[in-house]
Amino acid sequence: MSAAPLPSLVPVLERLRSLHATRGGQPADVAVAQQAALDRLLGLGLPTTRDEPWKYTNLRRFESRTLALPEAVTAVDAGLEARLPTSDGWQRIVFVNGHHAPARSSALVAGTGVQIRLLASVFRDAPQEAVALLGSEGVSTSARFDLLNQAFVEDGLVIDVAPGTELAQPLYLVFESSGSGRATLVTPRVIVHVGAHAKVTLIEHHVSSERAEHAVVAVTRLLLADGSHVEHYRLRQEGSQVIHFGSAAAEVGRSARYVSHTLSLGGALSRLDLAVRLVGNDASCELNGVFLADGTQHTDTHSCIEHVVPQTRSSQDYRGLADGKGRGVFNGKVVVHKDAQKTDAKQSSRNLLLSNTAEIDTRPELEIYADDVKCSHGATTGQLDPTALFYLRSRGIAEDEARGLLALAFVETVLKDMGVQPVRDHISGIFRRYFLNPKALSP
Repeated sequence: MSAAPLPSLVPVLERLRSLHATRGGQPADVAVAQQAALDRLLGLGLPTTRDEPWKYTNLRRFESRTLALPEAVTAVDAGLEARLPTSDGWQRIVFVNGHHAPARSSALVAGTGVQIRLLASVFRDAPQEAVALLGSEGVSTSARFDLLNQAFVEDGLVIDVAPGTELAQPLYLVFESSGSGRATLVTPRVIVHVGAHAKVTLIEHHVSSERAEHAVVAVTRLLLADGSHVEHYRLRQEGSQVIHFGSAAAEVGRSARYVSHTLSLGGALSRLDLAVRLVGNDASCELNGVFLADGTQHTDTHSCIEHVVPQTRSSQDYRGLADGKGRGVFNGKVVVHKDAQKTDAKQSSRNLLLSNTAEIDTRPELEIYADDVKCSHGATTGQLDPTALFYLRSRGIAEDEARGLLALAFVETVLKDMGVQPVRDHISGIFRRYFLNPKALSP
């Protein structure tokens, strides 16, 4: 970690300090906790390329932004509405620029066994609980943006699912960033507690207009009790000027199962940190994802799975694509603790370069402190298979279309594991439009 903020980062830290001073209206306990988070961040500074987890990701695009606090937006952006998947029958909750949009959301009741509260209401009505929900993150470089979220968060959701509850339809959380003529700091926070043997599908969708220049710092925390099952979709579909720092962490109890599907599209600069702790025997997790870095976009995904106790299982399958001058980063880490015997962990990172100027950096890591385990990892980065391309061309398919079909097949391998059909169709449609556009792929 950096011993002190670098001189180049001091101005952005001072701007954050000044911006925080303009806030008001929070209960005293919450205000104190948020000020403490900001002070901690200012003391630690933001991560730099000297920090190993940020070796490939420079924050200069974030440093150059002068951010304002978000304002409530009442107008509906029809363009954004058209970019959402079909959600008939789903419990849908919409936030625009970090503020709850009740007119576009379902009532905050998902049925027997589920309680959904706005974080802003918890701040107001139960400040001591709010302070506990904000939590106290570590000092790792990835946690710096968690501290930033703690310091500025104004709203979000607290979701409690009672033991034994099985939701027939997904909970669909939409976070829109709407162009407002200025760059704003948007800091949603979602806390999900899933009771024993409950089953939930959670869809978290971050979407923005092309005009938006926001910096989004989003945090999601999940706690899975024994025997529960959560399928978590995290879709990021943002305009080319948005900067996004996301964090999702799950603690998985005995015989519980956590399945994560992530999609990263768009944005000038994005970073996603996924952390899963398997803390109960027979706990398992599956992390699957796809990212596409196009133009000059920079997309970074870091995952860390900790096997804390014996007889736990994990798998990771990530596919990355880079086009134009885009750059992608994937770092997948598995830590097997000393007592975590009988661990079974697999990870795979496969990447495709669609132009000669694109770049993808991938790094699988294993830290194993037990001796009776089965762990494997693999990583590949390459270009489209010339033999397969020749085969398609020999069947009369134009080169651009042939390249698009091969790239689409590369992505579909991961998409097929998504259990929610409307989400799978939505994402598949995005890639089909991109890959099968004759002008989309560069040689």
